[in-house]
Amino acid sequence: MQVTSAQKTTIVSLEIVGQDKIKTSYLKKIITTKQGEVLDSVKLNQDITFLKRLPAVSHAYFTVTRLPNFKSHVKIGIEENFTLLPSLNLRTTTNKQFAYKLGLYEYNFLGNNTTFGGFYQNNGFHSYGFTYRAPNLFSKKWGLAISFKDWKSEEPLYFGEKTANYLYNNTSVELLGLYQLNLKHRIDFGISFFQRYINTCPVKQQPVCHWR
Repeated sequence: MQVTSAQKTTIVSLEIVGQDKIKTSYLKKIITTKQGEVLDSVKLNQDITFLKRLPAVSHAYFTVTRLPNFKSHVKIGIEENFTLLPSLNLRTTTNKQFAYKLGLYEYNFLGNNTTFGGFYQNNGFHSYGFTYRAPNLFSKKWGLAISFKDWKSEEPLYFGEKTANYLYNNTSVELLGLYQLNLKHRIDFGISFFQRYINTCPVKQQPVCHWR
């Protein structure tokens, strides 16, 4: 929808409707259209595009009601997605061990477009991890992401024509700053800490062998 006018029109009221789990205060924080400012169709359309790209939003739209004396009422409508998503993966490992992975992620945690969740995996060993990602934690453009993973698996190593399975363990922590340049581009930057181990003894000989 486009809004054009030869006269500057002031937004005297801004209404957001249709939201349930998404906080109204969060929505007003991330849109650039504000009450008391001049009506701008470009900004309105950009706000709607931005809202549609949120994981918690399936559709967004706006309507403008003209009022006397070059004033207007803007209504933004929101249709929400279901954002609590479980996952289940079943498989077998290299040594025919039955393995499963369970996960649960909320993509609108606390009603402000924050992703929070984690997983647990059992493939003969216990692995787990979690993710926290808040792209609008500080403002519309600035956010933060933290993730942790402790992963264990049995992997084959090759020595000429011979192979043996060894225990691989990767523990990592990642801290990222998130910056939204525009509707098409963003920058993720930060630091990662990780530690990898390979048990030098075959899995069948454990736990007699130790980490080296």
